[in-house]
Amino acid sequence: MGKSGKFTVYDEKKGQARGINVNMDAIREVNALGATVGASGKVKHSLQTFASQDFTIAEPEDVLMDSVPATKISFQSTISEIGKIRVDTYVMAGNGSVGPPGEKWAVAAGDLKWNIELFDWTWCDEATCGKGGGRRLQNGNGNNNGNGGNGKKDDETPAPTPTPTPTPTPSPGKGGSNGGNTEDVDATGEYIDLDITVKGLADMKPKGGKDSSYDLGDDMGLELSKKVSVDGAWVDMPTGYPLTTVKGSQTTFTFRFPKFTQRGLYDPLITGVSPVSESSPTPSPTPSPSLTPSPSPTPSPSPTPSP
Repeated sequence: MGKSGKFTVYDEKKGQARGINVNMDAIREVNALGATVGASGKVKHSLQTFASQDFTIAEPEDVLMDSVPATKISFQSTISEIGKIRVDTYVMAGNGSVGPPGEKWAVAAGDLKWNIELFDWTWCDEATCGKGGGRRLQNGNGNNNGNGGNGKKDDETPAPTPTPTPTPTPSPGKGGSNGGNTEDVDATGEYIDLDITVKGLADMKPKGGKDSSYDLGDDMGLELSKKVSVDGAWVDMPTGYPLTTVKGSQTTFTFRFPKFTQRGLYDPLITGVSPVSESSPTPSPTPSPSLTPSPSPTPSPSPTPSP
């Protein structure tokens, strides 16, 4: 078992201080307008932090990823009794190509492929979350669902009904007097937004003018897809996603999963972790990459992810 939804990817030869930190920050179910739903009530349909989440860690196993040999480690957690999240990590042990149809990436031994899967989800609707169970900002600096006009989703509970007025009065947004007012909106969940922060070794910047390929520093890179698998069918993410917020070497990506019945899956890639020889059937102890929790124990030869 583990907590926090964090892991570090690094070359053992260089040490964890020269690694890439990946942190699952928050997850929200939203309606068709992008407003958070299921924010009130006993069972929440969102998490503002993964810090206290318990994750179950699976034992490493040797697998083939799109015909490329790899070592796989999975970790899984239950989200507020309404769904589950699983992250499968693959440390590539050979060269080849992996990724969604039409968006294949070249990989080398040592690269890290990881899949994010949401499943067993109970979606919000009027029956589960109540009529008007969603919230969004109104007249808040031109932002429909921001937190004080700063672009964050509003997750506060519905405003109390004033007395003696029989109808609810919109309450101020969390951003203060200039944050706008909230209003009840449709409680039907249509998407799940997942925020993940990646901290590189230098100010993260796009490579080759692309908004899906990023330089993490020290010859490492991040490759993102604009596709997501919905019940086994690959579809494009909604326009504007993945959403990117850059702060120096730390970048937060918001991935939007359309509504699914069985599962939704997304699969990014971290390249350049370590130059392992292609002839090696499995990652060699040196300089194979390691996947460690934060704070990390002493690096081990085999990848051990832990949130």
